[in-house]
Amino acid sequence: MNMLHQELELTLNIAFTTARRNRHEYISLAHLLQDLLTNTLVKETLEACYVNLLVLHKELEIFIEKTTPVLSFK
Repeated sequence: MNMLHQELELTLNIAFTTARRNRHEYISLAHLLQDLLTNTLVKETLEACYVNLLVLHKELEIFIEKTTPVLSFK
């Protein structure tokens, strides 16, 4: 269980860092799912369910871009 906890914490940190780097006002579940796609176990599980990971990644990217406010510097 500790290994799962560490992997989830790492993924959350990556999602948070990515959102901040892109100046997103907040982090969403879409951010988290996008970064979970780099996790081997998650990828294998989704592929076993016949999920097209490339399409999912691109759709998440588009969704995040369209729905997440970007911080502006004033």
